[in-house]
Amino acid sequence: MTERVKRRAIYTALIGNYESFSAPDYSVDEDTDLICFTDSDNVACSGWRVVKVEPRFPNDEVRSARYFKIMGPLLLEDYDESLWLDNTVFLKVAPDAFVDALLMDEDIALPMHSFRESVAAEFDAVNAAGYDDVSRVYEQLFHYAQSHPDVLSERPFWTAIIARRHTKSVKALMAHWWDHVLRYSRRDQLSFNCVLMQSGLSFTGLDIDNHESDFHRWPVETKRNYNKTKKNTAHEAIFSAPVSKLAKLENELGYLRQEVARLNSLSNGSSSIPQDLFRQVLKSLLSSKELKIVQVGVCDGVINDPLYDIIMQFKNNSKIVLVEPQENLIDVIKENYRLHPDASIFNCAIGAPGTLSLYSLDEKYYDVFDRKYLKDAPSYRVPSGFVSSDIEHVRKHLKGNLPSEINLDEAIREIKVPSKDLVSVLSDLSWQSFDVLQVDAEGMDDDVLGCCNLEVFKPSVINFEHMHLPRERKKMLYDMLEGLGYKIFEYSESDSLATTLNLKFD
Repeated sequence: MTERVKRRAIYTALIGNYESFSAPDYSVDEDTDLICFTDSDNVACSGWRVVKVEPRFPNDEVRSARYFKIMGPLLLEDYDESLWLDNTVFLKVAPDAFVDALLMDEDIALPMHSFRESVAAEFDAVNAAGYDDVSRVYEQLFHYAQSHPDVLSERPFWTAIIARRHTKSVKALMAHWWDHVLRYSRRDQLSFNCVLMQSGLSFTGLDIDNHESDFHRWPVETKRNYNKTKKNTAHEAIFSAPVSKLAKLENELGYLRQEVARLNSLSNGSSSIPQDLFRQVLKSLLSSKELKIVQVGVCDGVINDPLYDIIMQFKNNSKIVLVEPQENLIDVIKENYRLHPDASIFNCAIGAPGTLSLYSLDEKYYDVFDRKYLKDAPSYRVPSGFVSSDIEHVRKHLKGNLPSEINLDEAIREIKVPSKDLVSVLSDLSWQSFDVLQVDAEGMDDDVLGCCNLEVFKPSVINFEHMHLPRERKKMLYDMLEGLGYKIFEYSESDSLATTLNLKFD
């Protein structure tokens, strides 16, 4: 059998009217296409296939263009490989030979930044140039400093040129990268090092001058002094920049306006959102078709669980994946779901690939812990219900509920658990999609959802807790979900439902 010739796309995107199409005249192989995604009616060029698109975000042309750049391997489904070129990058060599060389050893290749020594320096440059909202950039820097501090000292990548094979792992990496660009700054070079490190993928990094090399030229309008160093770094500015405080206040005002608009849009006059919205939606869907369901943060799977009784009622119409990081609960879950014909249980956390620290009440204090609720439940149930990767969340639950002579820090134990993204978990089952996602991560629901590869799986219903999320993180999460096409309903004081379904209320 003759081996199928690899199909390849050389592509770019032009969203908004800030520049004209450079329209380079490239000679490509028969199975290679030149593609330009654009929202303009005035782009035409011999040899290029112009694909008319709507901006992903009408009021954010930059992030809309980033969507095509980052998500190319998922959007270009008919191709095995692709080469992204920013509109202002010109290749001096034949594109196909260039891609062959780049992807000789790895599935992804791109240049290193030639005039930034570290990711932290890139944060500085973005803030100095005013390329994005200051408070959003600072929040991203804070989060990376807490969760992945080593990334900040790495040399950043220059993402104007990206060669990729469209493998499953590369697609998952791109979806994760897009999650960060939605949640944090639209300047994608700030987040790529972090998501690449989390993926564990090998890569080819080209050590070239970003402006000109043997194979490319990148025209710029002004000369820059790349040896000049900034006196005030972003790390120092975080604690003193008044513009950050002003931007934060503006963000809070924007959040309040957004909340008012959202609540008005959901009220529909006399209509009201049922307090058990998720359960109603789940039951309605299961009564009419088979569903694939993923639950992250199962605890014991029964007590105070929003799914269990409905799942067991429709057990022959459901397939469920149960993900729980607490090893001591796995046998309990297996027993509770032993009568379900298609339940798969995974003992891990959903997060960046590697190991995650969880914090919990040490079991030796279970009997002296003052349970304010579920008093008739087994002693493990309440403490296991507030296990979290956020130690402050655990402290909050323990404060005032242990005898005064017990030191809180001594009562908290750290648990190291394996951590995977959802693509890795579901690969064992060959699931390409699923319908419903239930998340309960005790104050870390936004981080978990960010590692659920939503752009890949696109579940129609997502249920999660918002009550433990600080306002700013909640807003970022809602922005990300709405950017993916979800409508969000806060149907109780603690829970939210995000859905692509057209829900109607009486």
